[in-house]
Amino acid sequence: MCRLSGPDRVNVSLGGLRPTAEQGMNNAEVSMLEFEHTIEVNCPGDCALPPISRSELWQGLVLRAREPQAFNPHLRCTTRATGINTFERTIEAGADSFCEEVILYPERQIVTRTTARDNPFSAQSRTRIEQPEEGALFVLFFYQRDLSESDEQSDIGVYLQAAYRQLDEDAIRRIRQMTKEGVEGPGSADRPR
Repeated sequence: MCRLSGPDRVNVSLGGLRPTAEQGMNNAEVSMLEFEHTIEVNCPGDCALPPISRSELWQGLVLRAREPQAFNPHLRCTTRATGINTFERTIEAGADSFCEEVILYPERQIVTRTTARDNPFSAQSRTRIEQPEEGALFVLFFYQRDLSESDEQSDIGVYLQAAYRQLDEDAIRRIRQMTKEGVEGPGSADRPR
């Protein structure tokens, strides 16, 4: 079986500073939570799952970035193009909402960063396709976000890591299913590739 990296990694660093008030965040000391995990998509010689192409995987990951509600029906999202491979999205989850800048590095990586406008926290993520050998595909997910003092005391980092990993595993399963069914998702006909 293919293996790309070691176990999941979690790191909490204490005492960082949030961006300044001019950037829309208060300048209080915060802790940063970082974690990453790698999910296997294809492994040569493993017949348990039919392989998908790098292009199909990329299209699925871009769909998830542009239309996260196609992967989680509890979300609502609006997007606004800001460049050829960049856009801004506003995600609503219940009564909460946050804005992010999304940067696409075609066929390789997607980077998201919260923008300073009225966000309750500062966060960024990277979703990167790894191909260590012909036919093998993995996705490395990296997350970083600030934690409030109450978050630190409640071990929310362990919960967030488990929740994000489950969401990412579900997303890869959904991409595989959509690829098998030939479905590109809502609004795909209107999107440039």
